[in-house]
Amino acid sequence: MVPKNGWLVAAMQLTPMMQQYREIKQQYPDALLFFHLGDFYELFFEDAEIASRILEIALTGRDAGEMGRVPMCGVPCHAADGYIARLIERGYRVAICEQVEDPKQARGLVRREVTRVITPGTVIDGQLLDAKRNNYLAAVVPADDGYGLCLVDVSTGEVAVAELGGERAQERLLDELARALPAEVLLPENAPGALVEAIRRERPVLVTEIEAAACTEDAARRAVQEKFGAEVVQAPWWPRSRVVVAAGMALFYLARTQKRELAHISAVSYLPAGRFLLIDAATRRNLEITRSLRDGGKWGTLLWVLDHTVTPMGGRCLTRWLEMPLTSPGEIAARHDAVQELTDGTLVRTQLRKGLGGVQDLERLVARISYGTATARDMTALKASLRA
Repeated sequence: MVPKNGWLVAAMQLTPMMQQYREIKQQYPDALLFFHLGDFYELFFEDAEIASRILEIALTGRDAGEMGRVPMCGVPCHAADGYIARLIERGYRVAICEQVEDPKQARGLVRREVTRVITPGTVIDGQLLDAKRNNYLAAVVPADDGYGLCLVDVSTGEVAVAELGGERAQERLLDELARALPAEVLLPENAPGALVEAIRRERPVLVTEIEAAACTEDAARRAVQEKFGAEVVQAPWWPRSRVVVAAGMALFYLARTQKRELAHISAVSYLPAGRFLLIDAATRRNLEITRSLRDGGKWGTLLWVLDHTVTPMGGRCLTRWLEMPLTSPGEIAARHDAVQELTDGTLVRTQLRKGLGGVQDLERLVARISYGTATARDMTALKASLRA
């Protein structure tokens, strides 16, 4: 067996293909590299040992040159999504390395490139996601006077920013993360270790450090304005540097991992302090609003009692409403009036529910189309939803 940490820089002569693999792997040392070979994605060295153990697939070997045989395992390309899902659930990142030229036309070694890095916070595949819950990537930027926070759901295109200040700023940040339950948290590489520990203490979550060069205010403002347009400078949060840096850091990470234009992410909303009722993490757990104390599931919660939605979008909306109670009497009254309208209008409500029954998850369908990963089934679902 090759030493776990020595093969990347080993001076031994490798076969051309294994040399190509090593060069690509060096660019993504913190991800499991799915290397496209024929009809399979192959993993080598320590990646193969990890994947074979978690996925319960055979660990074999392949000749690598002077190193001799090295660990290898593989999964069929057509069934890769299920295997990737299991790895993501365990908190691993997966880099997808595709053949980017026709093997029949290649002169020598087929050219390969990483086309996407899948992480817990950047999942868009339906089988990995709860249809009625957002899957957030959170970017947190600490400052002397508080924190900037950006929440992105890549699967729906939603982006929201908030600033958390005052004497209890860190408590408010942890409470907000307890509400959103992000699958991954981004932090600047120079973030205090105590903050990292505090975030992980609440619940196990993948924490990714972002290099300092991507966390500067100038770089963030350029990235945010380029993505969301010149009108973003009129937003109430634009002067707050920590909020802008949080949004810019999230955009930088998405560009680096997704390697494509995310056209479905086109707007950002601001969560002003005081608009929603603050509920601390302990109270939220004990109230069992959307997650039960028993197993963290939905059964037995307030959401379980109230959720009669017929579309994934409606389910996610109701979840957000329950997790973020309004504080403005006017907004509360308007929402109650809307509910009363449908409660009293039995015929309208029944017809509306029947019509919505033919609508599938438009937000996530659009995301997969934007990614270029939509299947024929997705396109059929979009057609049926638009018709409805």
